[in-house]
Amino acid sequence: MPDDYTVDDLIAALQQVPGYLRVRLAIQPDFPFAHTLHPSIVVSEGIAYIAEAGQDGYLPPAATRALAWG
Repeated sequence: MPDDYTVDDLIAALQQVPGYLRVRLAIQPDFPFAHTLHPSIVVSEGIAYIAEAGQDGYLPPAATRALAWG
């Protein structure tokens, strides 16, 4: 992902998938886990931060392959 990925970029990407889907963060390519999202978004020094709220288990193998992590 480019360093200048914006909120508009994220919104556009999310609009490509059904709105009823649950959201998880894919973390750590060498030991892939899925993490839940914290409901708050914090803006600091011109950057929007989305926090993770805990681990939700291993990333499914199909998702790992789609991310080219495996």
